Amino acid sequence: MSAVRTKCRHCGGKLISEEGVLKCLSCGREQLSKRQARLYYESHKDEICADYQKMGRAATMAKWGMAAATLYSILKKEQIPLKRGSYHSSAPSHNGVLPPLPAYSNEWPLEVQIKWLETYQAIFTLEKQEGVKHA
Repeated sequence: MSAVRTKCRHCGGKLISEEGVLKCLSCGREQLSKRQARLYYESHKDEICADYQKMGRAATMAKWGMAAATLYSILKKEQIPLKRGSYHSSAPSHNGVLPPLPAYSNEWPLEVQIKWLETYQAIFTLEKQEGVKHA
């Protein structure tokens, strides 16, 4: 017997069952089982590979809602050459400036408020330790 997921695998938001389909209340994404996701990506592998070659890694992952490991395994299986530096970078480049956070809102779900505060604290710590500026 498998456990029923209660949190979105993409953003951690709460899931709701709508007409038999799990959807995230925060990001709105449908939640597929691992088997469903594998079959879906397998049936669209040619489109995914074409998108990777045209748009790059990040845009392809965002468009198809997939993890880097999933994209990597599809590209490897289809023998698509990886773009230089697109998978094994040691740290994200931020050029010393982080993007701005959205303005805090008490209207957000509690989980989002907590994540916002944790992110704010992490940025504050990063600014102190490494001199990184927040836009």
